[in-house]
Amino acid sequence: MLTFPAMYSSFDAVSERSQDRFYNLRRGELACLVLAGVSAAFPGRWAGAFSVLLFLVALFLRVSTAAGEAEKRWYQARAAAESIKSMSWQYAVGGESFRLDMADADNLFRSRLYKLVSELDAVDLGPPNDSSGVITDEMRGWRTKPVMERHDFYIENRVRDQKGWYSREAEKNRKKASCWRAIIVSLEGVAVVLGLARALQVFEVDMLGILASAAAACAAWFQMRNYVSLATAYALTAHEIDILDGSFVGVNNEEAWSQFVHDSEAAFSREHTMWLARRQGPLPLA
Repeated sequence: MLTFPAMYSSFDAVSERSQDRFYNLRRGELACLVLAGVSAAFPGRWAGAFSVLLFLVALFLRVSTAAGEAEKRWYQARAAAESIKSMSWQYAVGGESFRLDMADADNLFRSRLYKLVSELDAVDLGPPNDSSGVITDEMRGWRTKPVMERHDFYIENRVRDQKGWYSREAEKNRKKASCWRAIIVSLEGVAVVLGLARALQVFEVDMLGILASAAAACAAWFQMRNYVSLATAYALTAHEIDILDGSFVGVNNEEAWSQFVHDSEAAFSREHTMWLARRQGPLPLA
């Protein structure tokens, strides 16, 4: 694989931490709502007070800006990391954005990194966590190799790597969607059975409120994670990338190769750009 600038790993780490924080806050909110429903099913003053407390905690988590800030940092840091990765690959293999005949390719690469960082100054990166620098030795080394060597390296480590990632993510989201559907349907089915049993006076325990809270929480989580849409989008992107594999025919044609890399990177970034736009609008990133 290609060694990326130190800034890439910094943005990547911020993105992962912010994503975890966002989902943990949302999990906490939904858990409080479910537990509040469970507590409300028990008689007594203390059970009622505990239920109110849990609702207050859920309300605080909902109106707090912590989740929104974590979500924004997650999106911005992920977009920056993906932009740096794409720029690095184009520089290393001589893509259209950093063609080999560009005398100022190094300065252009640095200026784009600077522009990217200046637009995301709200993201706290911390100090660089390694010494790879802005343009790594490996990036420079691959830039000097013949076009077909760069082609083989790029196809194996970028095109096929991305195809594998999107394929795995599509399958993972498909399985999670099926799992969560089964959980929601099961909870609703149990609620129907228990409701009928109570209506027929088989027993007097009222579990419907608890099951309703659990089903609603599961449905909210299912909707928030957007498993179905992601599975479809990732699968389509994997097929699009699969078409790229083996499609380059301009042997030793530097101009054709530069355009091929440009088109490939556009395909890789399209789904990610749409993912960002659906949530917070397009970001002005390179």
